[in-house]
Amino acid sequence: MNTNCKAAFNDILIDANGDLLPCCYIERPLHKKKISQVSELKDWFFNDKNLQSLRKNLSSNIKDSRCDECWRAEADNKWSLRSSKPFDSDKAEVKLIHITGGRLCNMACRMCTPGLSTMIHVEERPWQENYEVVPVVNWIDDPVQSKKIIELINTSNIESIQLSGGEPQLIKGFVTVLESIDPRKKSMIDLQVTTNASVFNPRFWQQAVQFNRVTTGLSIDAVGSRYEIIRYHGKWNKVKENCEKILEYVWKNRIDPGPNPALNLNIVTQLSNVDLGDEMNRFYTLLGKKFEGISCSYTLAHVGDGDVVNPWDLPNISPKVLEGIPDLVVDSPLAKQWQNNVDYAKANNSFNNQHRERVLARETYFKKIHGKNLWDEKPEWYKIYSEPVK
Repeated sequence: MNTNCKAAFNDILIDANGDLLPCCYIERPLHKKKISQVSELKDWFFNDKNLQSLRKNLSSNIKDSRCDECWRAEADNKWSLRSSKPFDSDKAEVKLIHITGGRLCNMACRMCTPGLSTMIHVEERPWQENYEVVPVVNWIDDPVQSKKIIELINTSNIESIQLSGGEPQLIKGFVTVLESIDPRKKSMIDLQVTTNASVFNPRFWQQAVQFNRVTTGLSIDAVGSRYEIIRYHGKWNKVKENCEKILEYVWKNRIDPGPNPALNLNIVTQLSNVDLGDEMNRFYTLLGKKFEGISCSYTLAHVGDGDVVNPWDLPNISPKVLEGIPDLVVDSPLAKQWQNNVDYAKANNSFNNQHRERVLARETYFKKIHGKNLWDEKPEWYKIYSEPVK
């Protein structure tokens, strides 16, 4: 088995707290560095001892324990960042910078965390660790920190930039960074934006389309009324409208000649959407047809959870719920992967009373705080979860 990983050798992630890491899945080091603690990002990337030891292990076929989340995901037949991008090199060079500029967000998605959403932070959900309140919600709004990013990009041969939040369109510092990158560099760098499409910020997208290839990562886990009980405060009709508005803008204003823009549909599979495989396939297919020429891909990610019980994960769903889901009728790569995930959950089911009780408690919370929950959509599932496991 090749244990190597592209992220360890090529990527810089600056997370919502300003921590410097190779990726968002790695175990946080005891002596982690923040962007505010380094004078130059290049110096951290090439000389940080934690990063150097990680690279040495992974390139020597050693399963570094800091990467346990990926090892576990791969063992459970799930997507992992490491395996999604096969890599076999021992040369460190900055090719990608992933910037999570802060936690400012206008949604409180059920599977998200306080560390990525100010709306969730305010809620103080009882099953989640509430992150410390930081003086500045979006570290990238600090010109001292954003200047370090601008200098790195303008003086390196970076191939790709990824922006996420919070909601990137709402974070002002992102526009500042994009506006300050050398135009010649922009034309040679691919840009990926992960957005919930709850808004359309023209100033943000005016900068985005100046890059070589723009990939719009739409985080959509369901359609219609089900969407609104997964992504609280989101309105499906508005989000659907903005999905089309963003893709149309990116398509019409792309660099021409140049590579066609791309769509990546980000879906987190979980209890609350496990039965929506056909609906999500149709939504994805229709977007591709409406914007013919845009390259379409998807990421079907498993749900993460701070609670080790992980009650929403597919193998931890009640087998009665899983057995009641009909096989998908759509014939597509996305449909096949979705069906494979459901079949795997059936064959490797570990549902127990802990899972059942956690789900009931969370749905009670959502009903109290947001006025609606999964049982409003699937009352028959409530009956299933109300019965103790024998």
